[in-house]
Amino acid sequence: MRITTTSTTKALSIAALALLGLTGCPGDDTSVDTEGDTETGTTTSTTAPTGPTTVADTTVADTTATDTTATDTTDGTSTTGPEQGLLERVVEALGGEAALAGLTGVELQVSGERSITDESFNPGDPSVVVSNFQTTVSIDFQNGGVRNDISRNLLYFPIPGPLEITEWAVAEGGYVGGIESAFGFPTGTMLSDRWASTLKQAVVLNPHILVLGALEDPGTASEAGTGDFEGQTYDLLEIADDVSPLTLWVDQETDLVRRLTTTENSHLRRDVQLEVVYGDWEETADGVLFPNNVQLLVDGEVFHDESRDVVISNPEFDPDTFMLPPEADPMLDPLEAFRGLRNSQQSQAFAALGVPLDGLQTFVLAAEIAPGVHHLTGGSHNSLVVEQEGGVVVFDAPLTAERCEAILDWIDSDLGGAPVTHIVQSHHHTDHASCARTFVAVGATLVVHEASESFFADILAAPSTIEPDRLEQMPVMDPIIEVVPTGGSFLIDDATNPVEVFELVSTHAADMVLPFVTSSGVAFTVDVFNPGTGTFDPSGPQEVLATLNTYMIYGSVQQIAGGHGGVGTLAELEMAAGG
Repeated sequence: MRITTTSTTKALSIAALALLGLTGCPGDDTSVDTEGDTETGTTTSTTAPTGPTTVADTTVADTTATDTTATDTTDGTSTTGPEQGLLERVVEALGGEAALAGLTGVELQVSGERSITDESFNPGDPSVVVSNFQTTVSIDFQNGGVRNDISRNLLYFPIPGPLEITEWAVAEGGYVGGIESAFGFPTGTMLSDRWASTLKQAVVLNPHILVLGALEDPGTASEAGTGDFEGQTYDLLEIADDVSPLTLWVDQETDLVRRLTTTENSHLRRDVQLEVVYGDWEETADGVLFPNNVQLLVDGEVFHDESRDVVISNPEFDPDTFMLPPEADPMLDPLEAFRGLRNSQQSQAFAALGVPLDGLQTFVLAAEIAPGVHHLTGGSHNSLVVEQEGGVVVFDAPLTAERCEAILDWIDSDLGGAPVTHIVQSHHHTDHASCARTFVAVGATLVVHEASESFFADILAAPSTIEPDRLEQMPVMDPIIEVVPTGGSFLIDDATNPVEVFELVSTHAADMVLPFVTSSGVAFTVDVFNPGTGTFDPSGPQEVLATLNTYMIYGSVQQIAGGHGGVGTLAELEMAAGG
């Protein structure tokens, strides 16, 4: 039986933007199988360029190494209820209760950059900037709604820009107008996880929404002592939330909110701190203060950095500003929406990358391309399963824990529940490695390039409380990691289908490997060559050819199965390489 984390079906409420789905969310109910009850995403290629990636200097001083430990209040208790002094202080600092209560909406003209982690060259590298943007943000505080009119330049992919995109997230659902995909695919109606993540981002970038919610329901807020950040002590105001409490760090002198911290899920890293830092607060014409500079960080790395050039409180919105276009067909799934709240920055980061990965991909389409060798497709990311006498070897664990649970289900149904002995990771990038933990939990040995051994050791040891995966629920005390050495290979021997994993020297990632089924001549390539999808840059296929020649297996290759796309031939590889 699949082990997943799901919730009850209580509807999300966003009657007031102060809630926006952050309260009144489905409560957590773990170990429930939701197969058949969740939305599935569109099929999108994530082929990345094979040139080196430049890391921009987006470091926030002392942010990643700051002691953020909160201390108890002086009597060891938390204070709750309408008499909270700290909440009142924050309200006054933001402009006073009358001004906040009269806030019908806000329009922001913003510009900035979006970044992502675990998609760069070296495992554990700092976040890499993937796009820049100019956006008009419109937020309806009365009825609950967000509209983002975005002009986005993609930097990770060689796509001419800018892309002109409009996002709507309103009570009845969401829609993405224009083309946000680097590959030209329309998104259209938002799936529920993306809808919820879009609303959550509006909330955390604008703490007024949380403060208004606390005014409406004071029992959701409590004083939580003090904490230190960048050498300064702050008073902490904790807002209750069904994913994880959101803590506002309040300046003891100005009573303005300097920082927000909470915890959410990263598909690869699991529990991560989501942090928002607010700066340069300024009063609007209506007496409400807004920050002019906002940074959002995940696990200490900058994901979103914006400057606000224009802030208009209580604007006169056109009547159709928050109306979904006629082609929208929203249907909200509360379970998927709550998953979007747990994983909000995963959703936002990949959309900003130009590769929206909304929804779950749990459909497995299997093709036996050689005796005992199965290519598992059915979505944007593929795996390969190789039958051996002692069990099966899986190449790549992509996307989410739910995808790997679906692969295990397929192994149960089609291969008689054979044990997974090894999970071979092509490289460390999030979209290809996010559920390796699932296979380790069932006893598999993890095989990675030596450059990412310590990185994956940390991944396997990470807590996963926000969205408990199989490894969180079935811990393995001493997981086994085997490595492919620099300039060498690792053999998974078998009398029928031996597998050899070779180093693949590439500009795409420092820890690339190429698994090869020697008995049938099947190679598995990821990102650097994706059969049947076209080629951005011949350098990736050239790197594959160099690997085949270096290890003298060129003449043995019969088929090349892709981590994206389909199954190709050497002739196709040669053509893609410019031969």
